[in-house]
Amino acid sequence: MVARVAGFLEELAGDRDGARVLLVDRSATRWALDHRLAGADLAELVVAPFGWQEGWSYALPTGWRQPGRPPGP
Repeated sequence: MVARVAGFLEELAGDRDGARVLLVDRSATRWALDHRLAGADLAELVVAPFGWQEGWSYALPTGWRQPGRPPGP
C-alpha cells in the first residue's frame, strides 16, 4: 500500500501540481500518506487509537519524489 500511495503521489506531483484533489479511501491510505508526507512510523500508526474527524488535509511539496528515487523526466 505504501508503494502504491508513493506512486500516486509522484503522479500527482507531475500531473496536478498545485491542484486540489479529493481522495476517498481507507485507513491504510491515510497511514501511507502520514508515513510518506510526514515521516510517521507505520508501526506506531497501526496501533495508535483512531480519532475520527471529517477529513484530513495534506500538502504535497512541489516536485515531490519518492525517497531514494532519482529525478525523472
